[in-house]
Formats: sequence, C-alpha cells, structure tokens
Amino acid sequence: MPLYRFVSLRLRGLLDPVSRGWAIILGSNLARMVLGFVASVLIARSLGLAGFGVYAGLGAVVNVTHAFSDLGLSATAVKQMAAVWPADPALAYRRGRVFFWLRLSIAGFIVAVGTLLAGPLAGWLNIAQGGRLLPLAFLGVLATAMSGTVSALFQATGRFGQIAALTIGNTALTVVLAIVLVATGRLTLVTALLVLGAGTALATFALGLRLLPAGWSLALPSRQELREEGRPLLGFARWIWVATTLATITAHLDVLLLTRFDALTTVGAYGLALNLANKVDVVNHSLFTVLLPAASALAGREAIGRYVRRGLGRSTVVALLLLALLPLSRPFILLFYGPAYALAVPLFQLLLGIVIFDVLTLPLLMLAYPLEQPRVLAMAEAARLAVMAALAAWLLPAYGPVGVVAAKLIAKAVGVSFVVALLLRRYRDGAWGAPAGQQDSPQQQATVELGIGQQGPQPAGQPGRAVGEIGRHEQDGGGQQ
Repeated sequence: MPLYRFVSLRLRGLLDPVSRGWAIILGSNLARMVLGFVASVLIARSLGLAGFGVYAGLGAVVNVTHAFSDLGLSATAVKQMAAVWPADPALAYRRGRVFFWLRLSIAGFIVAVGTLLAGPLAGWLNIAQGGRLLPLAFLGVLATAMSGTVSALFQATGRFGQIAALTIGNTALTVVLAIVLVATGRLTLVTALLVLGAGTALATFALGLRLLPAGWSLALPSRQELREEGRPLLGFARWIWVATTLATITAHLDVLLLTRFDALTTVGAYGLALNLANKVDVVNHSLFTVLLPAASALAGREAIGRYVRRGLGRSTVVALLLLALLPLSRPFILLFYGPAYALAVPLFQLLLGIVIFDVLTLPLLMLAYPLEQPRVLAMAEAARLAVMAALAAWLLPAYGPVGVVAAKLIAKAVGVSFVVALLLRRYRDGAWGAPAGQQDSPQQQATVELGIGQQGPQPAGQPGRAVGEIGRHEQDGGGQQ
C-alpha cells in the first residue's frame, strides 16, 4: 500500500475532512521544508552571496511570469472541478483535460515571448548575465506549469496524498541532484536553473501522470469540449488572473526593487531571508490547499459561520507555534549558512511576522470563493500593489531592506482589510455560493463571462495572500526551491 494512502486511512475518523487533508499536506510540506533546506544551503554556499543575489532576482522574475501565464486558470479549474466532484466525475475529468491544454498552450506562448525579451528585461532589472540566464529560467516556468496542472487536478478531487507524493518526490530529487552537482563541482547558476529547476519539474510531471486515477488521461480535448468548458473557465479566471498577477508582483516587488537599486550582497541576504520565510510559510500554504475545495463548497450562514470559527481557532494555534522560531533564527542561520549571511537574521524575523499575519487572516480571505467575489480579490491586489510600490519607493532609500519589509506588511494589511470589509458586507446581504456539486446555470455562467452581477465560479488563489498561492501551489509540483 502506498505510504500516502496508509497515512490517509490512519487519519480518517480521527479528524474532520479539512484537518485531515491539512495534516497530510502539512506533513509533506514539512518534509519538503527539511529537504529544501538542505538544497538551499548547498545552493547558497556554492553560489556565494552575490551569486545567490542573482539567483533570487531570477526567481522573482520567474515567479511573476509564472503567475502571469497562469491567467487564473489553475484556481478556476480547481473550483469548477470541485463543484461537480464526486457527483459527476466524467464532467470533472473533461474540465480537467480542457484546463491542462489551455494552461500549457498559454504558458508556452508567454514563455516564448519572455525569451525573446530576455535581454532588455535583464538590462532594466540590472540582473547580471540575465540575457543568458533568463531564457533558461523561463524553461522552468513551462515545466512547472506542466507539473502544476497535475497537482491542481489532485487538489480539485481531494487527492491530497498524491499531492504529498509529488511534493516530497520533487524536493527529494532536487536534493539528490544538488548533492551530485556540488560533489562534481558543477553547481552553478546555469545548472541550478536547468537541472534543479526545469529538470525536477519535468520529472514531477512524469510522476504525476502515473498517479492519475485509472481511466484518466490528458488527451487533447475536442473542439466542442474546448468551447463548452473553456468559455466559463476563462470567464471567471480573468478576475483571478488579475488578482494573482498583482499579488505575485507585490510579493516579489521587494526583491525586484533591491535587485535594481541595491548591492547584490544585500539582495543575497534578503533573498535567503525570504527563502527561509517561504519555507516556514508551508504551514499557510498547506491550509490553503485544503481550504480551497472546502470553502468553495460552503453554502448557507451556518456552514460559513462554522468554517470561520474552526479556521480562526486552527490559525491561532499555528501562529503561536510559529512565534517559537524567532529566538532560534540567529543561531540557525549563522550555523548553516555562515557569518556572511548575518544580515538575513533580522530580515527573516521581520518576514516571519508577515507569515504569521497570513496564517491568521487566510480563513477569512477564502470566503471570497463561496461568496463568488473574484473581483474583490483583484481590486484588493491592485490597492496592495499601489501601497507597496509607494511605500517601498519612500522607505527603501532611507531604511534599505527593512523599509521594504515594512512596506510589504502595511500593504498586506491594507489588502486584507479591503477584502474582509467587502466580504462582510456581502455576507450580511445574505449571499453565499451554491451547495457543493450544484452547477451554475447557463444564465449564471453568462453573467460571469460578462463580468456583471454577483455570480462567479473558480481553484488555487488567495486574496491578499490567498490569490498568490495559485502560483505557489503549482511551483510545489516542481521548480526552484
């Protein structure tokens, strides 16, 4: 019996479905965090502080490109499939195939355009060797899109054990390859992007194909299937795309600004602090992975109220546990990464505060899905990006990376407040999503496509933070560690 299935069976009956799924995903992500830590130490020490700064800058560009090329399809596909699963598995399967080919085609086109513009983009961002390295990094975007679509199919159908298998498999392979590259003296920026980025993502995609349910394949859909399922998919996805792209730009604006205006050594220290904060953020990401299908199926005030109470209680416990990392961060970073990365210590501690803020607010932000409010997410991300850009431009010259972190936190608080206020108003008006398994009527779908009214469908996103998880979730299927 596969390990992921054994664990799932043992947890069944002990926990509610959301907590059970979260335990599986959290366990795999904790394993990913430990293994990813080994890979990050090898990469940081091999590339050096300045080289790691270049790596961080490339990673920021890749993540923004990844979110932009998703077009909101991943989050929308999860929601659309989860709405009919398991009542109509054939329809869920058809929607999954349409999603895969739309996602892959769009990602391929955007990667091709990005490769052609790699030279000017690298010059504007002041990324050393960027004209040569960015095309290699863009290959990782396409490979990660392939593995991410398979992860989204598992997420939509509640197969969290398979997601765990992909997560651990990808990270374990990355560590093994990193060790081999270090032992042979070949761990460079080029091999980190090609082997540890695109290569591991393709291997994860191959593993995901083997774990698909019996009878499922990713065969090219017919024109009729593309027309019938593609239109509602793209109709709702556009708002999630806007929100996700803005969220990802905001999330990586700090690295991009530091890359352009500060020394590479400073970027390297900040990049490490952000890398470690993202590893701790696996707790939040694990919650998001299991909350999205559950929140999408909420119907009625009682169900929403119960969800909020449980979610806030769970998040409070997790936040208190994360506080214990504050005093441990200095000896940890200095021991494993060396004194050269001492500047990363206070930066990581500040970024950890943002992670805790995300954990506490995530359950409330997920209500955008059952309340069918993707436009709220897009508007909130636009406000957050504007606040982040303005504050960072003001604080960066005087306070350096600390000012950038402060701008990041303030902008996040503004975005969350905006979303919660609008969702609370919507909730008080008595609006909530359709019961799980109930499809939108053609009239409702038409309303979504026109962008009017209050209806709307969707999968992997997170207002303020939730939206940004779309790209994050796909990257767990493969890509940079």
